[in-house]
This record gives sequence, structure tokens and C-alpha cells, in this order.
Amino acid sequence: NVCLPPLSLHWDEVQMSVGSARKRKEVLSGAFGSAMAGEISALLGPSASGKTALLNVLAGRVSASGKPEVHGRIFIDEGDVRVRASQLDMRELVAYVEQEDAHFALSTVRETFLMAA
Repeated sequence: NVCLPPLSLHWDEVQMSVGSARKRKEVLSGAFGSAMAGEISALLGPSASGKTALLNVLAGRVSASGKPEVHGRIFIDEGDVRVRASQLDMRELVAYVEQEDAHFALSTVRETFLMAA
């Protein structure tokens, strides 16, 4: 069991495209936002609007398939200290529960996140 200090996540001008050099498809363009320590966040939008792509970028789960290019600024704040996400292993710090995951009625939020991570 690892106990981490409260961390906040901030992102600005996040862009992602996939495909070959001749034919690239923009998946994210200019995404910005934050997830503050101690708060629950929801990401809402229509189908194919890039919600999952953004979550994968923030969580360090971007697959090499499709030759993705990711640009932008992602930071983690621990109190007054701000660190670029590129200096950290985001897979160790950020997790999310996918929409299709099965949730058990008697599990705590912590247990649900541990099972999903």
C-alpha cells in the first residue's frame, strides 16, 4: 500500500494525432483542464469526441499502434511544487475507471480504482 500526497493534474493545449505521415487524423486539438486533488471529475462529451484519447494521454496509456503524436503541456501539482508529466511515470500516478468496467456494489471507491488500475 503506497500513500501518495494529494496531487492535482493540469493540462493545456493537448493535441493528439494518429496515422501515417501522409494521412494523419487529429484526435485531440487544444484540450485543456484540470483535476484537483480531493475532487471527483467527470469527462463528458458526444461519441468520438476524444474523451478516451484524452484520458489515455493523461494516464500515460497511449498505445504505440497508430503511430500517435502527442503534444501539449501536462503538469502534476503537489502543493506548491509543479512537475512536468514527462518527468514522471504517469501510469503510477493516474488511473481512471472505464465506462464498461463491472463495479461491485460492496466495493469502496479505493477498491474499485485498485481493481481497475
